[in-house]
Amino acid sequence: MARSGSGSLLVMVKRSLAALVLVAFTLSGCGMAQHKSMAAPPDAGVPNDNRKMVWNASMDLTVPKDRDVEPAVEKARALAEGMGGYASSESTGGLVLRVPNPRLREAMTEIEKLGEVAEKHVYGDDVTSDYQDLEVRIENAKEFQERLRDLASKSATVEELLAVEKEQARVTTELEQLEARMRLMQSQTSLATLRLNVSKKVRPGPIGWVFVGAYRTVKWFFIWD
Repeated sequence: MARSGSGSLLVMVKRSLAALVLVAFTLSGCGMAQHKSMAAPPDAGVPNDNRKMVWNASMDLTVPKDRDVEPAVEKARALAEGMGGYASSESTGGLVLRVPNPRLREAMTEIEKLGEVAEKHVYGDDVTSDYQDLEVRIENAKEFQERLRDLASKSATVEELLAVEKEQARVTTELEQLEARMRLMQSQTSLATLRLNVSKKVRPGPIGWVFVGAYRTVKWFFIWD
Protein backbone atom coordinates (compact mmCIF):
# COMPACT_ATOMS: atom_id res chain seq x y z
CA MET A 1 0.00 0.00 0.00
CA ALA A 2 2.92 2.33 0.78
CA ARG A 3 4.28 1.83 -2.74
CA SER A 4 0.85 2.45 -4.21
CA GLY A 5 0.51 5.69 -2.23
CA SER A 6 4.00 6.79 -3.24
CA GLY A 7 3.25 5.99 -6.87
CA SER A 8 0.07 8.04 -6.73
CA LEU A 9 1.95 10.99 -5.24
CA LEU A 10 4.62 10.74 -7.94
CA VAL A 11 1.93 10.80 -10.60
CA MET A 12 0.44 13.86 -8.93
CA VAL A 13 3.84 15.57 -8.88
CA LYS A 14 4.39 14.82 -12.58
CA ARG A 15 0.91 16.07 -13.43
CA SER A 16 1.55 19.24 -11.43
CA LEU A 17 4.82 19.78 -13.28
CA ALA A 18 3.08 19.28 -16.61
CA ALA A 19 0.38 21.75 -15.61
CA LEU A 20 2.92 24.33 -14.52
CA VAL A 21 4.85 23.97 -17.78
CA LEU A 22 1.62 24.35 -19.76
CA VAL A 23 0.72 27.50 -17.83
CA ALA A 24 4.21 28.93 -18.41
CA PHE A 25 4.02 28.33 -22.16
CA THR A 26 0.49 29.74 -22.30
CA LEU A 27 1.52 32.93 -20.52
CA SER A 28 4.59 33.25 -22.72
CA GLY A 29 2.31 32.92 -25.72
CA CYS A 30 0.16 35.76 -24.41
CA GLY A 31 3.25 37.89 -24.17
CA MET A 32 4.14 37.05 -27.76
CA ALA A 33 0.64 37.98 -28.92
CA GLN A 34 1.00 41.29 -27.13
CA HIS A 35 4.30 41.87 -28.91
CA LYS A 36 2.71 41.43 -32.32
CA SER A 37 -0.27 43.64 -31.62
CA MET A 38 1.77 46.52 -30.21
CA ALA A 39 4.44 46.65 -32.93
CA ALA A 40 4.94 50.19 -34.23
CA PRO A 41 7.43 51.95 -36.52
CA PRO A 42 10.21 53.95 -34.84
CA ASP A 43 9.65 57.63 -34.24
CA ALA A 44 11.84 60.07 -36.13
CA GLY A 45 13.97 62.79 -34.61
CA VAL A 46 14.85 63.00 -30.93
CA PRO A 47 14.55 60.02 -28.58
CA ASN A 48 11.06 59.61 -27.12
CA ASP A 49 10.97 58.94 -23.36
CA ASN A 50 7.43 57.55 -23.61
CA ARG A 51 8.57 54.48 -25.53
CA LYS A 52 11.46 52.05 -25.41
CA MET A 53 13.68 53.06 -28.32
CA VAL A 54 17.05 51.79 -29.50
CA TRP A 55 18.77 54.77 -31.13
CA ASN A 56 21.75 54.60 -33.48
CA ALA A 57 23.50 57.46 -35.22
CA SER A 58 26.54 57.87 -37.44
CA MET A 59 28.56 60.95 -38.39
CA ASP A 60 31.37 61.51 -40.87
CA LEU A 61 33.29 64.64 -39.96
CA THR A 62 36.09 66.29 -41.92
CA VAL A 63 38.78 68.62 -40.54
CA PRO A 64 41.25 70.85 -42.42
CA LYS A 65 44.49 68.98 -41.57
CA ASP A 66 45.69 65.57 -40.41
CA ARG A 67 46.83 67.01 -37.09
CA ASP A 68 43.27 68.15 -36.41
CA VAL A 69 41.88 64.60 -36.44
CA GLU A 70 42.96 63.37 -33.00
CA PRO A 71 42.05 66.59 -31.15
CA ALA A 72 38.54 66.37 -32.64
CA VAL A 73 38.27 62.74 -31.55
CA GLU A 74 39.40 63.59 -28.01
CA LYS A 75 36.94 66.47 -27.77
CA ALA A 76 34.12 64.18 -28.90
CA ARG A 77 35.09 61.63 -26.25
CA ALA A 78 35.19 64.31 -23.53
CA LEU A 79 31.82 65.59 -24.71
CA ALA A 80 30.22 62.15 -24.36
CA GLU A 81 31.74 61.63 -20.92
CA GLY A 82 30.52 65.06 -19.82
CA MET A 83 26.99 63.98 -20.75
CA GLY A 84 27.20 60.83 -18.67
CA GLY A 85 28.26 58.56 -21.54
CA TYR A 86 31.49 56.94 -22.64
CA ALA A 87 33.49 55.67 -25.61
CA SER A 88 32.88 51.95 -26.09
CA SER A 89 35.57 51.52 -28.75
CA GLU A 90 38.16 53.55 -30.63
CA SER A 91 40.20 53.33 -33.80
CA THR A 92 42.35 55.81 -35.73
CA GLY A 93 40.07 58.76 -36.42
CA GLY A 94 37.03 56.88 -35.20
CA LEU A 95 34.96 56.46 -32.05
CA VAL A 96 31.88 54.57 -30.97
CA LEU A 97 30.20 56.70 -28.34
CA ARG A 98 27.39 55.84 -25.96
CA VAL A 99 25.36 58.83 -24.78
CA PRO A 100 22.07 59.07 -22.85
CA ASN A 101 19.11 58.86 -25.22
CA PRO A 102 17.65 62.29 -24.32
CA ARG A 103 20.99 63.97 -25.14
CA LEU A 104 21.72 62.32 -28.48
CA ARG A 105 20.69 65.30 -30.60
CA GLU A 106 22.57 67.68 -28.30
CA ALA A 107 25.70 65.54 -28.61
CA MET A 108 25.48 65.50 -32.40
CA THR A 109 24.98 69.29 -32.51
CA GLU A 110 28.09 69.84 -30.40
CA ILE A 111 30.19 67.38 -32.39
CA GLU A 112 29.23 69.16 -35.62
CA LYS A 113 31.15 72.19 -34.30
CA LEU A 114 34.40 70.17 -34.31
CA GLY A 115 34.62 70.09 -38.11
CA GLU A 116 32.56 69.92 -41.27
CA VAL A 117 29.80 67.32 -41.51
CA ALA A 118 30.21 65.18 -44.61
CA GLU A 119 27.36 62.83 -43.76
CA LYS A 120 25.16 61.93 -40.82
CA HIS A 121 22.33 59.54 -40.10
CA VAL A 122 19.98 58.94 -37.17
CA TYR A 123 17.65 55.98 -36.95
CA GLY A 124 15.65 54.38 -34.17
CA ASP A 125 13.98 51.06 -33.50
CA ASP A 126 10.86 50.92 -31.34
CA VAL A 127 11.28 47.90 -29.05
CA THR A 128 8.50 48.77 -26.59
CA SER A 129 6.52 45.60 -27.27
CA ASP A 130 9.67 43.42 -27.06
CA TYR A 131 10.54 45.04 -23.74
CA GLN A 132 7.06 44.47 -22.33
CA ASP A 133 7.04 40.88 -23.59
CA LEU A 134 10.35 40.25 -21.84
CA GLU A 135 9.00 41.72 -18.61
CA VAL A 136 6.01 39.34 -18.75
CA ARG A 137 8.21 36.31 -19.42
CA ILE A 138 10.53 37.16 -16.51
CA GLU A 139 7.59 37.59 -14.15
CA ASN A 140 6.10 34.26 -15.31
CA ALA A 141 9.42 32.48 -14.77
CA LYS A 142 9.70 33.87 -11.24
CA GLU A 143 6.16 32.76 -10.39
CA PHE A 144 6.94 29.34 -11.86
CA GLN A 145 10.00 29.12 -9.60
CA GLU A 146 7.88 29.82 -6.52
CA ARG A 147 5.38 27.12 -7.48
CA LEU A 148 8.20 24.64 -7.98
CA ARG A 149 9.63 25.45 -4.55
CA ASP A 150 6.23 24.81 -3.02
CA LEU A 151 5.96 21.55 -4.95
CA ALA A 152 9.46 20.50 -3.81
CA SER A 153 8.47 20.98 -0.16
CA LYS A 154 5.58 18.55 -0.71
CA SER A 155 7.63 15.85 -2.42
CA ALA A 156 7.56 12.65 -0.35
CA THR A 157 10.19 10.55 -2.16
CA VAL A 158 13.63 11.06 -3.68
CA GLU A 159 12.23 10.38 -7.15
CA GLU A 160 9.60 13.08 -6.74
CA LEU A 161 12.17 15.56 -5.44
CA LEU A 162 14.57 14.85 -8.32
CA ALA A 163 11.79 15.41 -10.85
CA VAL A 164 11.00 18.80 -9.31
CA GLU A 165 14.67 19.80 -8.98
CA LYS A 166 15.28 18.98 -12.65
CA GLU A 167 12.48 21.34 -13.64
CA GLN A 168 13.79 23.96 -11.19
CA ALA A 169 17.22 23.84 -12.85
CA ARG A 170 15.67 24.33 -16.29
CA VAL A 171 13.56 27.29 -15.15
CA THR A 172 16.51 28.88 -13.33
CA THR A 173 18.63 28.69 -16.49
CA GLU A 174 15.82 30.19 -18.58
CA LEU A 175 15.29 33.00 -16.05
CA GLU A 176 19.01 33.86 -16.03
CA GLN A 177 18.97 34.09 -19.85
CA LEU A 178 15.88 36.30 -19.81
CA GLU A 179 17.38 38.61 -17.19
CA ALA A 180 20.61 38.87 -19.20
CA ARG A 181 18.55 39.89 -22.25
CA MET A 182 16.72 42.44 -20.12
CA ARG A 183 19.99 43.99 -18.91
CA LEU A 184 21.16 44.28 -22.50
CA MET A 185 17.88 45.83 -23.64
CA GLN A 186 17.92 48.29 -20.73
CA SER A 187 21.40 49.39 -21.79
CA GLN A 188 20.35 49.71 -25.43
CA THR A 189 17.24 51.73 -24.60
CA SER A 190 18.95 54.10 -22.15
CA LEU A 191 22.16 54.86 -24.07
CA ALA A 192 22.21 55.73 -27.77
CA THR A 193 25.08 54.53 -29.97
CA LEU A 194 26.88 57.20 -32.01
CA ARG A 195 29.52 56.09 -34.51
CA LEU A 196 31.88 58.94 -35.36
CA ASN A 197 34.51 59.03 -38.09
CA VAL A 198 36.88 62.00 -38.37
CA SER A 199 39.18 62.47 -41.38
CA LYS A 200 41.10 65.17 -43.21
CA LYS A 201 39.09 66.97 -45.84
CA VAL A 202 40.16 65.95 -49.34
CA ARG A 203 40.41 68.78 -51.85
CA PRO A 204 40.29 68.03 -55.61
CA GLY A 205 43.46 68.56 -57.67
CA PRO A 206 43.45 70.54 -60.96
CA ILE A 207 41.88 67.66 -62.90
CA GLY A 208 39.45 67.02 -60.09
CA TRP A 209 38.20 70.59 -60.26
CA VAL A 210 37.46 70.07 -63.97
CA PHE A 211 35.09 67.24 -63.07
CA VAL A 212 33.56 69.31 -60.27
CA GLY A 213 32.91 72.16 -62.71
CA ALA A 214 31.42 69.79 -65.26
CA TYR A 215 29.13 68.29 -62.64
CA ARG A 216 27.91 71.73 -61.56
CA THR A 217 27.27 72.73 -65.18
CA VAL A 218 25.23 69.60 -65.91
CA LYS A 219 23.34 70.04 -62.67
CA TRP A 220 22.48 73.66 -63.66
CA PHE A 221 20.91 72.43 -66.93
CA PHE A 222 18.61 69.96 -65.18
CA ILE A 223 17.93 71.50 -61.78
CA TRP A 224 16.87 75.14 -61.29
CA ASP A 225 16.30 76.47 -57.79
